[in-house]
Amino acid sequence: MMAEEECLQEEMVPIAAPVAEAGACNHYAPTSSFGQRWWDRARSRHQLVAGLAGICFVSVVLMMGSQWHEATKHNKGNPGDVLGLAADDAWRSRRGSFLVIGDWGWDSRVHGNVYSNSCQRAIAEAMGQRMALLGDVQFVVNLGDSFYPGGVVSKTDPQWDEKWRNIYSKELRSVPWYSVYGNHDYWFDLCACGGPLEECALINANKSNMDLFYMPNYTWSLERPDLGLEVIALDLNRFSEAFDKAKQPEPVDCMRTRCNSQCRATLNMRTEESLKLFYERKAASTQPNLLVFSHYPTDYLWPVPQFISALKDGSKHHIEYFGGHRHNVDQTTTIPIFPNNNWVVGGGGGFGCDGPNQGFVVGEVDKDYKITTYPVLVSREACCSN
Repeated sequence: MMAEEECLQEEMVPIAAPVAEAGACNHYAPTSSFGQRWWDRARSRHQLVAGLAGICFVSVVLMMGSQWHEATKHNKGNPGDVLGLAADDAWRSRRGSFLVIGDWGWDSRVHGNVYSNSCQRAIAEAMGQRMALLGDVQFVVNLGDSFYPGGVVSKTDPQWDEKWRNIYSKELRSVPWYSVYGNHDYWFDLCACGGPLEECALINANKSNMDLFYMPNYTWSLERPDLGLEVIALDLNRFSEAFDKAKQPEPVDCMRTRCNSQCRATLNMRTEESLKLFYERKAASTQPNLLVFSHYPTDYLWPVPQFISALKDGSKHHIEYFGGHRHNVDQTTTIPIFPNNNWVVGGGGGFGCDGPNQGFVVGEVDKDYKITTYPVLVSREACCSN
């Protein structure tokens, strides 16, 4: 393992004073207030009770209408803590739901402008609350950069406890975490060097082992006919620096590994294999939906325009694509894949804030196999220092 100072990227800053305590991490929720004169008009208990009942009724009707409007937008999400379809009894017949998160394994020594793990903990708490509200979460999509700054070295690394098991509730870990490698996950992991899968600290093909992520290979697919979808997980770590369109992308994080040259060859090969798997499964899958994810948002994938075009193809499947890497949750900074849908979900509280939206995304699958997605965010102040 390299020395700690060699792990520092230019973007990283030394640890600073912690932000406000975890109790300050409130979810966005609609609030309202009334002038004191309203209360002055309530001359008796009966007037007060009647007034409150009337206001509550109107407020609930208006709130439900607003939430229904936002949550049923197939390709849009309300940037806040909407209740979504889970709040309406008419949608209790849906087939299931899932959560999506990325870039979450905060480290006390190496991080950006998120100065404590209170942000990650607030998001984890919100995920648990959402899971309880939904009542039918089937899995979590984990977009990588799970352990900052450089991944884990083995399946017994203490970071599994420190940054995952002790942060996310037992209930959240009672469903499989469908996962891929992020660029940071490769730094200290022998998997970067192209050896046997047994050397890969994150690889686990045992579906019943909930003490680890479910990731049977570095790129993989899984049919879920109960939900009318196929999961396609891609290792696209060639594109970690593809924000710079003046350069051809290369897996530059390999310089942090113990096998720079071999790592570059390995990750380039895995990118090609992942794209090949996507095209094969897109052609062969009989499911109405493809749930495709990698560590990277669509705007990082400009070097493979044919892949973007394939993501836009809705002739046979509806495609939901999720990427992380950029530390925000939105649909406005990515390349659109209409008529299909995509999100960047890198605001998991693990490193820094590249925007104000920190949280996760919910997917709900209705009885007709239509997928609706929306974000659940924690307050910006809970996570971002500026």
